[in-house]
Order: sequence, then structure tokens, then C-alpha cells
Amino acid sequence: MSIAAGSLEARRLIEAVQSLGPTIASLRDEIHRERRLPAGLVEQLRELGFFRCSCLGS
Repeated sequence: MSIAAGSLEARRLIEAVQSLGPTIASLRDEIHRERRLPAGLVEQLRELGFFRCSCLGS
């Protein structure tokens, strides 16, 4: 991935997580109490591409 492509992907991820802000805020007490992210939130993050791996220099 080029630096430019990486920057675009980073921008996309930032915008995506910002859109989840209200959801994350509404789950704050549950996250704190359970000490883990709720499965539904993890699934949303996965769908948005937050758990993909990429190799640098590839």
C-alpha cells in the first residue's frame, strides 16, 4: 500500500469510528462494567475494517 493509499485508508477509518461515537458513548457504562467491548460493537468495527492486517512494504 502506498503512503497516499494508507493516508486515505486512515482517513476512512477515522471518519468511520467518529460515526460510531454516539454508539460507543451509549455503551460506555456497559464497556466499563464488563471491561470488554460488546459483541455488537466489535462486529461493527470488524465490518468497517478495523481488524484487518496489512503488511508494511507490500
